[in-house]
Amino acid sequence: MAEVYLCTDQEDNHVAVKWLSSSISNEARFSSEIDALFHFRHEHIIPIISQGIQDNRPFFAMRYIDGFDGRFFAEKLQQRPPSERHEKCCLIGKQIAQALHYIHEQGFIHRDVKPSNILIDVYDNAILTDFGTIKDCNIQDSEETLPGILIGTPFYAAPEQILGEKITPKVDQFALGVTLYFLLVNKRPFDTIERLQSFPAPSVYDPSIPASIEACILRLMATNPEDRFPDLKQVIEALSTDRKVGVPLAGRQQILKQISHCIHRVVQGEKLLVRMIGFPGAGRNWAADTLYNGSLRRGIDVFEIVDSRSAIIAQNRLQWEQPILIIDRDGRSTYPGVPLITIEIAPLCLADIRRSLYAYAAQTENLSQQAEHLSRLTGGLPVLLIPLLQRYSKENNFSLPQTLPILPEVQQFFQGLDWEEIEVLAALSISSNPLTDKEIETITLLLPKEILCRLHNKGLCLHQENTWTITNELFALEAKRLAPDLETLQSRLELLNLQVPSIDIRLETVEIENLCALGQLASAKKRAVQLTQITQHSSDRRLYCNALLLLGKVYLDIGSIRKAEALFADLSALSKALQYDDIRYLSHTYRARLSLEKHNSSRSGAAAAVDRLLPLLSSSDPMIHSIWNWAIASFGDIARWRKSTSSLLPTLASLPKIKKIRCYYCIIRGASIIGEHQEALQLITYIQELSLDYPFLHWEIMRAKALLTGEKPPVTAPLAYNLEPEEIMLLKRRWIQAQGISPDPTWND
Repeated sequence: MAEVYLCTDQEDNHVAVKWLSSSISNEARFSSEIDALFHFRHEHIIPIISQGIQDNRPFFAMRYIDGFDGRFFAEKLQQRPPSERHEKCCLIGKQIAQALHYIHEQGFIHRDVKPSNILIDVYDNAILTDFGTIKDCNIQDSEETLPGILIGTPFYAAPEQILGEKITPKVDQFALGVTLYFLLVNKRPFDTIERLQSFPAPSVYDPSIPASIEACILRLMATNPEDRFPDLKQVIEALSTDRKVGVPLAGRQQILKQISHCIHRVVQGEKLLVRMIGFPGAGRNWAADTLYNGSLRRGIDVFEIVDSRSAIIAQNRLQWEQPILIIDRDGRSTYPGVPLITIEIAPLCLADIRRSLYAYAAQTENLSQQAEHLSRLTGGLPVLLIPLLQRYSKENNFSLPQTLPILPEVQQFFQGLDWEEIEVLAALSISSNPLTDKEIETITLLLPKEILCRLHNKGLCLHQENTWTITNELFALEAKRLAPDLETLQSRLELLNLQVPSIDIRLETVEIENLCALGQLASAKKRAVQLTQITQHSSDRRLYCNALLLLGKVYLDIGSIRKAEALFADLSALSKALQYDDIRYLSHTYRARLSLEKHNSSRSGAAAAVDRLLPLLSSSDPMIHSIWNWAIASFGDIARWRKSTSSLLPTLASLPKIKKIRCYYCIIRGASIIGEHQEALQLITYIQELSLDYPFLHWEIMRAKALLTGEKPPVTAPLAYNLEPEEIMLLKRRWIQAQGISPDPTWND
């Protein structure tokens, strides 16, 4: 109906201006929106500033909300701790319910509540927008009785709205329920206008959702309006119960997806054995408890194996005909003919520790530095992280004392260790570098192989390649405290005179980037992984940051979006904590590209990319501006895209060949998306000969050309040598979009 522009007023303040499209002849609905907004005064309703007519088309100006709409916010929430996601969903639900209650009291119905019509500012205030479909119940009309007429959005509309029946304010309740559903799990319950079929409850996707929140959402979404809440006051009350239980931890979304998948399989009639594996203290019991409670909520027959006796009972129960889910906490049981699913629980990465710390103590000063300190102290183990968050958080602020007392949780890891195990741990704790078996033997005068295996099984040390390190600084402190003769170990370590390997990060960068461009992706990955492991414990943290950046770029080339996302998120948190702004800007640049790749250049992906790139546009780095060019094309802003392209292309002439080709590729992606197909083909013609020396880059360029011309795309096989099977599939599924052209994204080689 209209377009919305970001503008400035006479005082240079940002405002949002909604201007009726020139193709729309009916101005009545637009006028109704203006009248309603002038009438409303509520903190959670977008305020109108002024109105007018320009070029014979009416417009009105609204306050600009600096934040995100509900679609993008839902995706961001998926990265947050489950308890924070649940809490923020309730907060947004209450705020929008308050706005809707106010509207209903004024005699209006919104009729189009949905995530994209809710803006969430930087303070988590939700603002209801877009009143173009508002209905004034004080004015008699027959709109709802017209057959086949739907005012609203089909995916969020109530059954009576879809059927063209007489509507009441309860249609807004239904749409609010669907919106909260989406915010919780980032999925819509309906993909059609069909409302008679059942839909999955939110807990199907997230078994950790509190039953009370789910019950509220499902009541809002009742098919019969009479089964919904009497009014929105009761909705506000239902969403107001304090549900903040325990310490929120991020980094659990993939585990919750796996748990949901297991429950779904048993609901479909399977018998299943599920085993939690992973690092001690990383949350195996939490995962098992979540699976157990989620199964009970779905009415599944569930049984836990905790010892040999319960394993025998489980075997007997598997003889029954009905489906059953067996949770193996013992970790050793197998049953012929019963599928075994393993769910690996890993320690939290730095980015997830930072998100968890923010969720628990948002007012923490130097939050990034505190998160990095917590990461080193705990190694990302929730069993250590949670007690620290609980003990040293006060009034929404977290602060560790200069000297930490002995923690009982740490002592539990050391219970039952003999003096030889303590000696080996002490040797690892005093070395600033990872140690080999031989070096540990020289320091301790022990044969360490079996000792190290036992310590590794208890989660006290880590093994990488041919070296060993202690798991975290808290364990190192305890090992030093318990060591009977630390000075002797220190003197033997000094006699070894261990040399830190010299690394020229510039040469490594050139080598790894060349390997990627040449299509030797497996070799590039192997080298980048090794570089990351070598630099992880280096005193020069900049080396480690650069290694993370290189590995993330390799995974981005392969198409392993999830791994690249995790690496770049960690890099952003670490570089911010260490105040390496140049590296942080690069991480944001590639996270912007990840957003475009992940969302197939959709507007939501473009929104995320623009959000990351805007602060970087003062940089002269052509890669930043090339990805920006791609992002604004994804928005469909052809005028700005053309302006950006004309100013960008001359700056690429003097670039090294690999970077030049990569920048051109981003511009080609933008041209294809925005519909400038001839421009894209001209760019391809210019750059494809230059790319012949680099098989991977040439493969990308020629796939873009194949999309535009209908030619057969180049084969992937030569690039896939030595990659993992999953990586080969990810590489094959990398594709581009073009306006008006829709090939199969999984082109066959």
